[in-house]
This record gives sequence, C-alpha cells and structure tokens, in this order.
Amino acid sequence: MIPQKHTLTATVDGGETLEVISGRLTLDDTWSPYAQATLTIVTPADLAAIDPRQVHRVKLTMTRDLPTAQTRTLHLHIRARTIRLDGTTELQLASDDAWLHDLKWPMLDDDINIPASPEYGLYATVAGLVNHLATVTMPQLGASQTITVEVFPEAIVQITNPDGGNLLPISTGQSLYEVALPYLQANNLRLYADGSAPARLKVHGTTRLPTAAWLTVQTGVDLTDARDEINRDSDLWADSLTVHYTRGNAPVSMATWPPVGQGPVTKHLYLQINAHSPWTQFMDPELDIGPAMEAMFNRLQKRGRLVPVDAISDYSANAGQNINVTTPLAPPLTGVTQSIEWRFPDHEMTVTIRDLTEATP
Repeated sequence: MIPQKHTLTATVDGGETLEVISGRLTLDDTWSPYAQATLTIVTPADLAAIDPRQVHRVKLTMTRDLPTAQTRTLHLHIRARTIRLDGTTELQLASDDAWLHDLKWPMLDDDINIPASPEYGLYATVAGLVNHLATVTMPQLGASQTITVEVFPEAIVQITNPDGGNLLPISTGQSLYEVALPYLQANNLRLYADGSAPARLKVHGTTRLPTAAWLTVQTGVDLTDARDEINRDSDLWADSLTVHYTRGNAPVSMATWPPVGQGPVTKHLYLQINAHSPWTQFMDPELDIGPAMEAMFNRLQKRGRLVPVDAISDYSANAGQNINVTTPLAPPLTGVTQSIEWRFPDHEMTVTIRDLTEATP
C-alpha cells in the first residue's frame, strides 16, 4: 500500500483552531443525527467557544495526499463536552438534524400547516415539513444550513386536502423528529445532513449525491480487515413486522406485514413508535397502509447480513452509496454503504455494507 499523509483539523465558528489529538467521525443512514463525531482535543483557553449550550459549529476538515489528493469538510455543532484533569477535552458533535430531537411541542413557531399536493401526496407532506424546518425553525436557531428537497414521483399515497393545507397531528412533548419519522418511514425517505453540502431529502439507501461514483474497496489495495456478520438474535432482521404508533387515537394505529395468514413466519418484529400514525392523513387508510408497510418490510429484509470492512480512509465515501468490495471471505460483493466511520490518527475507516449481492461465478 502507498504511504499516505492524513490530517484532521477543527475550527470553531468563532475562528479558534482546536488542537486535535484523536477523532472518530461517522455517517450512518440508520440513525439520527446522520453525522456524529467524537474528538479528543487539548483543552482550549476559551471554554465558552466549546460550550454546547450555545450554537457553536465546528468545521472539520479531513485531507489525504495520495494516491489522489482528497479534502472533505463537515460542519457539525457541539452537543457535549467533558474536560479532564490531564488537560484534554472530549467533544461530541452532530449534524443539524439533531435539533429535530431538541425541539418539542409547543416550541418556537406556530402550528405546522403543510400545503398538500394531489400529485405527490405523502411526499408533499414530508417535503413541506422539511421546508418548514429549513425556512422557519432552523433560522430561529441561527442555523445557516439549507435543506434541498428533491421532488420525485415515488410517493405511494395521497393525503387529505380539504382546505388547501394539512395540519399535522402533534402532541405536547413530542419532538419534531418524532413528528417527521412516520412520514419518512412510510415513504422510504431519509434526510441526509452532514454539513458538507445542503441537506438532502432522498429515497432511503440511495446515494446522497446524484453524481457520486461507486466506492471500491479491494484486497491488496486499501482493505485492511473484514468481517461477514449474520445475527438472527438481533432485531436487524425478521420475516414479519408489526408497526404500532402510540400517539393519538387514530382509527388505524397498528399494522402488520405480510398480512396475517399470508406466508410462513419464523421471526416477528414488533416496532413501537412514539408518534401519531401517518395513516390518519391518507384519503383511504385501508388502501394505503399496504404499500407503506411493504416499504418498511422490504428494508427489514435487506438487513439480515452486514459486512464491515476496514480500509485506508477515503474521504469521498458516503453512507447510502453503492459499493464494490473484494475480500478473502466471499466472492466479490456489491451493496450499499450503511455507515462510514473515519478514525484519526490511524487514518483508517470502517465501512458497513448492507443489501449485499454476490457476484456469480
């Protein structure tokens, strides 16, 4: 492998450069916030600059020189800090979608009235909600990041629109993330936000950037280790699923897929979500539940096998990106990157791959 030089720099929005000792930066499309980081730094003289109670962003810049020069920048905000006696401080950082967890109803702005669209249905609800967060909620917090909503025709249901708008059901104490989650899940959508570009609302599991190339990891080139994992005892996989929304008193708050009596069941997963049922918004819930549940069930089916691989850090990588990988453990694989973790100072990354397909001999 070619010797390479890797660097990680961290600059607070006020201009102070932090002295980084070690760091771990992760993009993962199965959790929220989407981007998270842990830094160990030399404790700075100005502690106010790293106070998580303020809106402090940190610009994280990762670079390497060979075999091709790369630079990747993330803009994350400080969530927590721990000062130690040895003169170091640990910082926890996250992308702006962490604020969706912070804000609970009643919150900063008025009721969220979302214009509905007969053409795009549920997608219009999600797009309207995200646009509201981007144009109303985030600016009130001093956020500068924008959210790009990409319109596409994959919506699977329509919502009621009696008066040109639709008031989302929200309960006191419910976070904005809990409000949005059912609509994202039901339409197989994911909000990607890592601060390196405008946040993007896209179909779950697709590449975050439309022009992004496939990622490649190969034995003898950049691969350093690999595992091939299947675990039936975890809740990563099941062949039957029940989703139960526990807020409100909607006529339809729980559904199972496949419908009871259709096909053999060897493992059942019961998923409880602290939110209103998204099906209360639909023109005909009984007709629209099936496609929404099928989308969630299909994602579950692809999660039975994971292949985490360690490799020399590639800063062009993204969660939700197509990947080719060759390891000594199996035939060549193609799949989708579930998560990317970059580590400093060892300059390696761990890529976890799902939706795997083995090359035929």
